[in-house]
Amino acid sequence: MSFIFSYLYWHYSKAFLNIWGIFSNFLWATYRFFSIPLLLKTFFYPWHHLDDSYSKKLDVQDFFGTLITNTLMRLVGMFIRLIVICIGIICLFFVFIFEIIFFLIWIILPVTIVWFIYIGILKTL
Repeated sequence: MSFIFSYLYWHYSKAFLNIWGIFSNFLWATYRFFSIPLLLKTFFYPWHHLDDSYSKKLDVQDFFGTLITNTLMRLVGMFIRLIVICIGIICLFFVFIFEIIFFLIWIILPVTIVWFIYIGILKTL
């Protein structure tokens, strides 16, 4: 009988806290893997710093060509960063949902084990 109480104590205290720490590490790792704060901070930067420098001389065609190239590279950077941010948020959401489901299963697991044993004993009688 002491084994059952010590197991329940471990299950609902120490193991629960350890799982909480592991899951917070999963969330942190997912958050850092997609580097969402960095992507938000550099959202308007050109993609891989692919930009042209403006020429020193006054040439309207070069000026507008460089302006269009730089604008397109910024739009490409914004688009790719937006996709990565969305994928990162979706992954964070799924990790969080998985953790909630796991915690709910973890909470009711001892009760379900006892329930299955009880049903098994009733079927053999």
